[in-house]
Amino acid sequence: KESSAASDVYKRQALEIPDSGIDIKGKRIVLVDDVLATGGTLYGAKLLLEAAGAEVAGNVVVLEVNGLQGRQRLEGTPLVVLNQMGAAD
Repeated sequence: KESSAASDVYKRQALEIPDSGIDIKGKRIVLVDDVLATGGTLYGAKLLLEAAGAEVAGNVVVLEVNGLQGRQRLEGTPLVVLNQMGAAD
């Protein structure tokens, strides 16, 4: 079995919206994350928010790690990246 630390991390994490949370149906939301590597966190958040009736209007990340295909998982949604670095850096 092949795996990477990044993929293993996402398999063990869960994203949740509490039942008593803010009503997000019909709201446009921009997701903000510190690091974009494989795209698992932003993609998972997008799926969860869309299932709750929100529209993800865009993504903003402070740092993108190039070479891990995270950007490809977010295709179709605008992405703003403040800094980039290579996967080997």
